[in-house]
Amino acid sequence: MPYIKPISGHTTTVDIRYYLTKEGRALAADYLNLTYDSRLSRSEGPPVGYNWSKDMDEYRHACGGDEPWEGKRARTFKHYIVSPDPKDRITLEQLRELAVDWAAENFGDYQVAIVYHDDNEAGIPHAHVVVNNINIATGYRLQDPNPSALNRRLQAMAVERGLTGLGITDERSAFQRRADASKAPRDRPATKQQVYVRKAEKEIAGKGEYSWVSDIRNRVSTARSLASDEREFMSILAELGIEVSDNSERCSRRDWIFSIADHPTWRITGERMGLAFGKSSIQARFLMTDRVSPEGKARIEEIARNAIELEDIAELEELALALETNERYQIDSMEDYDHVIGELERTGSDDAEQVHAARSFCSRKGILPQQGSQRRIYSHGSSRTLASWSGKAVGSGAGEAGRERTEPQKTLKEER
Repeated sequence: MPYIKPISGHTTTVDIRYYLTKEGRALAADYLNLTYDSRLSRSEGPPVGYNWSKDMDEYRHACGGDEPWEGKRARTFKHYIVSPDPKDRITLEQLRELAVDWAAENFGDYQVAIVYHDDNEAGIPHAHVVVNNINIATGYRLQDPNPSALNRRLQAMAVERGLTGLGITDERSAFQRRADASKAPRDRPATKQQVYVRKAEKEIAGKGEYSWVSDIRNRVSTARSLASDEREFMSILAELGIEVSDNSERCSRRDWIFSIADHPTWRITGERMGLAFGKSSIQARFLMTDRVSPEGKARIEEIARNAIELEDIAELEELALALETNERYQIDSMEDYDHVIGELERTGSDDAEQVHAARSFCSRKGILPQQGSQRRIYSHGSSRTLASWSGKAVGSGAGEAGRERTEPQKTLKEER
C-alpha cells in the first residue's frame, strides 16, 4: 500500500473536486488558507455549498499561476494521497488531526483542501490532500517538495501520535543517521536578522502594492514599542486589528502567530518576520525601561488607528520605522536625536539618514517631548558612548533585557 502518493495536476481543480466529492463519497473535509479555514471554525463546519475549487482557481489565475513556465504547461496543483497503516485501525478524527497538522507544517503558506474517503477494500480512512500552486505569502509558484522528505515527516508525526510508521524506509546507515542528526539545527530561530523581509515582499513594496505581511509587521512593531507587558501588548494589538494565537506545542521554538482580524487566513509566526518579532524577543523586551510617556503612547495609538482606518499603509510603516529607530538608539526626547545623529555622522554611519527620518516624523506628529528625563552623555573625545539610567535595568536589544548595566554602553558603531 502506498504510504503517500504525490500526483501533479495541470488543469483547474474542478475535476479533482468532483472526483473527491461525487456521490457523497467524502466522509469529511478540512481546509487551510481558503475562504473557509477549518482551524478557525472547525465546530461550525463549512457553509452549505462551499466550493473550494472556485477559491483555488480564482486565486491561482489572479496570480498568473495558470501560465506556462519555461515552455511547459503549468502545474496547477499537487494531489497527495495519505494512506495509514491498516493495522492501526485509525479513526477518522485521528486521521483528520494528523493530515491537517502535516499539511499545515509542509504547506502552511498555500491553499489546501483535504477530503477523506474510506472506499477501499478494508474500509480504512485515507486522506486526499490538494495543494494549490501559489504561495499566498510570496505569490510565487510551488516548488515541488521532495516526496521522501514529506514522507519522513509524515512518519515521524504518526509515531508521535502512537501510530505505526507509515511504511517509510530509511536507507541510510545508523552511522549516517546519527551524523545527519548531529548537523540538524536544534531549537534555533529561522533567521538571525532582527527584521527579515523576504525577496517577494521587497518586490511587492517596490511595485507600490499591498503586502499583508508588511502590514502585520508594522502593526506588531507599533504594539511592541508601546507595550510594557504582555497584557498591554495583546490589548494594543487587538485595537490595531491583529489577532494572536500560540503556535503548535510540537514546534521546537514557541512563538506567536499573528493574523489580521478581518482576514484570518493572512497569518504568520513572529520569527518569520524577524527575530525581533518572535515571542521570546518581545517578552524579553518587556523587561526593558519604558521610555514612552503616557501622552506619547496615546498619540502613537491615535496615529496607528487613523492609518489603519484610512488604509494608509505608508504612514503606518513610517510610524513603525520611527519607533524601531527610537528603540534601537534609546531615544526618548527630541534633543536625543541631535546627539545620536552627531555620533553617527562622526563615525561615518549610513544610519544617520534613518535617524533623521525618525526625528522628522516624531517632530511632525508630536510624539516625543523636547527634553527627556534620562539624559545621555556622549563622549566625542573617545570611542565610547555613556548613558545614565537612574539605576534601572536596560539593554540595547532583546538579548540584554533585564540586565543591570554597570559597564559603559557600547558605541553606536559597535552595536551595529
